[in-house]
Amino acid sequence: NSPCLPENSTCGALVGSNGTVCGASDVPASPAGSARLLLRTPYPNPATDSVSFELVESVGAEARIEVFAADGRKVRSLAVRAGTSSAGGASWDLQDSDGRRVPSGVYSVRVSVGSLEESARITVLD
Repeated sequence: NSPCLPENSTCGALVGSNGTVCGASDVPASPAGSARLLLRTPYPNPATDSVSFELVESVGAEARIEVFAADGRKVRSLAVRAGTSSAGGASWDLQDSDGRRVPSGVYSVRVSVGSLEESARITVLD
């Protein structure tokens, strides 16, 4: 029952080194009444000036994007207006909550809508 086999993968394709990777656009739509959030890979990554986040699909009035430093400290929070069937997004200017440019390093990003969460990593370069 491997999730990498076509009959078990979300996009119906073989996933892994011998197959294809499912993209966000390959995932079937959520049934009515269910909730799902998909975050495309933040870009550019590595980032030098800013980084953009695109929510492919979200359910709820608002999505929250939180950025954490490697030590677990919350660096910045961003709110994204999201609709049931429309994509939304946000941009981070690589500044902390006090308006200071963050140093080079790897940052964790957590996107949440209600009880749904997804995460990604971003490398920031000077």
